[in-house]
Amino acid sequence: MYYAGIDIGSTTTKTVIIDIKCNIVGKSLMKTGVNMKKTSEESLLLSLEDSGIPSERLRKIIATGYGRNIAAYKDTTVPEIIAIAQGVSCCNNNGIKTILDIGGQDTKVVKTGADGNVIKFMMNDMCAAGTGRFLENIARALEMKLEEMIEKGYNAVDIIEIASACTVFAESEIITCLSRGEKSESVFAGLHKSMVKRAITLVQNVGFTQPLFFTGGVTKNKCIRKMLEEKYGEVIIPDNPQLISAMGAAVIAMNKDKEGGMVS
Repeated sequence: MYYAGIDIGSTTTKTVIIDIKCNIVGKSLMKTGVNMKKTSEESLLLSLEDSGIPSERLRKIIATGYGRNIAAYKDTTVPEIIAIAQGVSCCNNNGIKTILDIGGQDTKVVKTGADGNVIKFMMNDMCAAGTGRFLENIARALEMKLEEMIEKGYNAVDIIEIASACTVFAESEIITCLSRGEKSESVFAGLHKSMVKRAITLVQNVGFTQPLFFTGGVTKNKCIRKMLEEKYGEVIIPDNPQLISAMGAAVIAMNKDKEGGMVS
């Protein structure tokens, strides 16, 4: 018996297929694009191809994320906050209490109890500032690769503070700093620091308990990772940080099946 979780984010769509022992047997990750329903279909088919199992062996499919309500083939949906908490609890990290998830279009902090249930959460989904899209937009405006901007920020010795909380104003502030001859490394470090500050504010408001569990696409940004480690010490990043919500949705699908008495 197998179960699938589909996480349709604003930037990427992820699908995970698990067996009854919570082992990942198939997965896929692709850009969401404008047609979320079609993307969810393709993502599920790719994960089935990756797993090598026929679609009729899927017992239940649960969708989560930004586009969960229009996902193809879903049996039901679950909020992403709950999916994230469940996904983390299945990563052999039952002691995790504080989860930071930074994606393409929002930042979420989730505090969980000993059983992995959500106690409290906060999220910033009203503005692109502090998200992966924020960094991408700045890099695009400066006509440079995001990877180059990250590398320069990571290697900076000094940091130029970026005060603007708005993406548009931050872009203007960065251009002003560069035009007056400030080191690009220091400016880009300041850009990353401003992003980390927003995440830290959410963590503080939710209540921090060590260690910090970091998920989402921005985990790939080594400058962000470095700054979080400087603040919190131990920062745990799972093997598949972008798949956590999809994994959680798949586990919830399995648990619902068990509750219905359909899994032995």
